[in-house]
Parts: sequence; structure tokens; C-alpha cells
Amino acid sequence: MIQRSEKPAVLLCFGEILFWLIGFIFITIESTGQQHSDPISPLGEMAKYKELTKIQVRGRVVCLHEELHEKFGMNMPTQHKHVYGFKASNDKLYLLLENNLSGAIFQDPQVRDRELILSAWLFPDSNFMDVISMKSIKNGIVHDLYYYCVICAIRTATPGPCMCCQDDVEFVEKPLQP
Repeated sequence: MIQRSEKPAVLLCFGEILFWLIGFIFITIESTGQQHSDPISPLGEMAKYKELTKIQVRGRVVCLHEELHEKFGMNMPTQHKHVYGFKASNDKLYLLLENNLSGAIFQDPQVRDRELILSAWLFPDSNFMDVISMKSIKNGIVHDLYYYCVICAIRTATPGPCMCCQDDVEFVEKPLQP
């Protein structure tokens, strides 16, 4: 007769999941022979295999509905949901994809109102931008943008409650040193 372990089923299940997860990660790294080249990218390895281009663009956040209405006379309902895009200083339009690093654009009007420098992955044959980092330009000086919890000393890319104490984080716009 087969004897079962006296350990609770939950621990066995967790152990099995952890075993398979570690194995999957090891096999994935071994099969590619490489590790992530850009650890801050939400896309990680995908950037290598899908031939994405890393770009840096200066400009402003716009509502694409309003921009296309103004530029091309596109019909637009009076009450419309904003579809945020990025209008580069050369007037090229990009569609912004929301992620953990671009969330401030979608959630905070303070960020949308600023001139920005966005570093992003650009998808092939499109103008879809997946933001990697964001800076602002204020009085001709480049600034770092982030949110900060003064209680926990935690810095984050998006507004909202602190991930630790749940108190609100503060918007910070800090000049970069040359």
C-alpha cells in the first residue's frame, strides 16, 4: 500500500507549483541561452524576438480623438472617452499603451499637462508605444517624474496609495543633474 505524506495538501500543492515554476524559468533561460537584456522593460525577452525598436520621443500627451478631429476633420461625439496618444515635436502621433510605467499618463492630469520625453518600445509596422521611462521638461531643464511615499520612502511610477502603508504617494518632479 502506498503511504501518503502527513503534510497538508496545500503545502504539497505549493511545493509542486514552485518546483514547476523554477523548472520552467530554468528551461526558458537555458533554451534562449540569454538573460533579459532590459530588466525594467515590461516586455523583457519579447523585445528581442519581436524586433521592437527602442525610441526616445519628445512631445505632449494628446487625446487622439480630438487631435484627429482637429487635423483631419474626423467625426467625434461630443461626449467621448479620451484615447491618449503622444504627439511628438515633429507632429508624429503615437498610440500609448497603458502599463505600470505609463500609468501616470492615464491617471494623473499633472503628467498629461507637461512636455515629456518618453523612452519606449515601438511595435513594428505601427505607432504603438510601450513606455519604458518618462521625463518632463520644465523651463528647459529635464526632470525625473515619480511618486513618493514619505512614510515608507518608497518610490513608484504611478499615483495612488503606497504599496506598503496605503497612504497617498506624492507627485515629485526632480531636476536631473547634468
